[in-house]
Amino acid sequence: MSRVRRVGIVGGGISGLSAAYYLKKKSSQLQKALQIQVIEREKTLGGVIRSEQEGDFLLEWGPEGFVSYKQAAVRLVKELGVGDELLGSNDYQRKNYVVLDGQLLAYPDGMAFLSPVRLSSFWRTAPLSLRGKLRVFLEPFISPSNGDLSVSEFFERRLGREFTERLVEPMVGAIYAANINELSTVSALPEMRSIEQQYRSLWRGLRKRPLNGTRTGASAFLTLRAGMQRLVEALENALPDVEFLTGTEVLRVAHEADGRIKIETADFSSSYDYLIVTTPAPVASRLLRDFHRELSARLGEILYSSSTLVYLAYPAGEVPHPLDGFGFIVSAAEAEVLDACTWVHRKFDGRCPENFVLLRCAIHDGRRARESKSDDELIQLVHEEMGRLLGVSCDPILTRVRHLGRALPKLLVGHSERLKQIRRMVDAYPELVLSGAYYGGVGIPECISAGEAVADRILTRLDE
Repeated sequence: MSRVRRVGIVGGGISGLSAAYYLKKKSSQLQKALQIQVIEREKTLGGVIRSEQEGDFLLEWGPEGFVSYKQAAVRLVKELGVGDELLGSNDYQRKNYVVLDGQLLAYPDGMAFLSPVRLSSFWRTAPLSLRGKLRVFLEPFISPSNGDLSVSEFFERRLGREFTERLVEPMVGAIYAANINELSTVSALPEMRSIEQQYRSLWRGLRKRPLNGTRTGASAFLTLRAGMQRLVEALENALPDVEFLTGTEVLRVAHEADGRIKIETADFSSSYDYLIVTTPAPVASRLLRDFHRELSARLGEILYSSSTLVYLAYPAGEVPHPLDGFGFIVSAAEAEVLDACTWVHRKFDGRCPENFVLLRCAIHDGRRARESKSDDELIQLVHEEMGRLLGVSCDPILTRVRHLGRALPKLLVGHSERLKQIRRMVDAYPELVLSGAYYGGVGIPECISAGEAVADRILTRLDE
């Protein structure tokens, strides 16, 4: 019988937990003996995923859900036995607004994510000048792009400057918490780039290859009825043989003379046959400083954005705006207070008592600098913004604030090339594997897919 191999996983977020799950599942199928240990700095697992029940209000302090058309998350949820807890978004009222010229304007009809596909609907509803609309209609005649363009360069080439500034920037800037003049299309929007390259037109490609799954009747977004933390709990419950060390910070990673790899914490050191590091890039950079100086330096070049979430709840009768959609995004030029607001009670059922509205407002530092504010000041500023945009006149009946810190990687131009350099260095050390949002994509499905790929990579190496 082969000896038991030890695998350490630094980071207990969705990337680390997915890696642990697929390692355990596939090693059992292959009859390979593994001892897995997950080391997490925080006292709880889940990383950025955090759900909180506040009376009858459900607050998500990380991702609210995930897109349905990327099947990795759906498949994992079903494997974990909680598929019956999946909850789809209320797509019958799926509509978004954008703050332009000081007003809430409906995001145009006829769009598939960031490109028009139904041109007559787009023409009627787009908040663009005649010249801006005509420029959009030239898109099928624009040749495919070359190289790693910024998001602004990519969309200005294809759809024009006005479209990019008024429709692309608010959406992409709010989602990725970054300046689109610096954000990489190759890394942040790989599917849009792939469609452009394959079909030589976003309009033609998105008509043939829709991203949102609505042609099959699926909800565009999915979550779990009890909150996204239910996914974390289900993963932990599925791994009774995995040792979880929470509240434990890894200080450094080092080589062992026998080819194994060692971690050191304030209380102990431990050696492994394989080590998976799933922390944010700056943390991985610090941990690997003594392991490989150049690798550490490249990881340290990856920047992150900080985010703050502000929740406000009001009696529904006190909000004049119909809130007939999922929320609004704000153009960078007008994002003095916040970047986006989700109307949570509209998007998913069961997050809020009847006759109340629950608003989740996101504030990022990646698009524009803002002065530091206390929590009370932030609440007041956001509340006043809700009064200006939605007509709210009463005080909120619930207010909560949480600062998420530097949780979202900035996938800037050159990120893909930097990752190639990082991968080449990591490939020289079979005992070390990296994973995480900066490495394989920022969404929940991407992190799950990356976790499975990590498991496959290590299991392949067991026979080498």
